Amino acid sequence: MKRYSDHKHDAKKIFMREGGYDDVERARAFHPDDMPYDNWLRTIEGFLDGNILKEAGPTNKYPENNYSHSAGGHGHTVAPPIKM
Repeated sequence: MKRYSDHKHDAKKIFMREGGYDDVERARAFHPDDMPYDNWLRTIEGFLDGNILKEAGPTNKYPENNYSHSAGGHGHTVAPPIKM
């Protein structure tokens, strides 16, 4: 059984193959056999949603305020570089 992320990854590959961000109308015209057309349109809208694209970028424009996660799962701030 596939996970949600696997289905999303497969849908994104099809979206990019069928035109992607450069030709969204062509990508909308095609839909996979195993997905209803309405779901395909909602999936494409999810790819085009600006909030998702912003979340994929860095969490903060100041690297010293970004969090690094240790193996234990506890977040800690990264120390700023040492100036000599």
